[in-house]
Amino acid sequence: MTSHLRAQADECHTTAHALRKAAARQSVAAAARPLRDIARTYERIGTQLRNIATTLSLFSAPDPDPVPHARDLLTHKHHLDQQLANREATP
Repeated sequence: MTSHLRAQADECHTTAHALRKAAARQSVAAAARPLRDIARTYERIGTQLRNIATTLSLFSAPDPDPVPHARDLLTHKHHLDQQLANREATP
C-alpha cells in the first residue's frame, strides 16, 4: 500500500509540474489561472498521499486500505485526471 501511495504522490507532483510549465507558456493570464489551480490541487493531493505513506511505513499498518482518507484522495486524483484528459481533448 505504501509503495502505491508513494507512486501516486510522485505522479501528482509530476503532473503539477507539467501543468505549471503549460501555464507559464500561456500568453493570456486568464487562460493560465485554471491550469495553476489544477496544479495546486495535484500538489496538495500528492503531499497528503506522501504523508500518509510515511505514516503507514512508520507504524507498519496492515494492508489493504488502512486509511480511508488515502482512498478519498486517490478518488479525487482520478477525477482530476479525467477532467484534465477531457480538457486536453476539447479543441
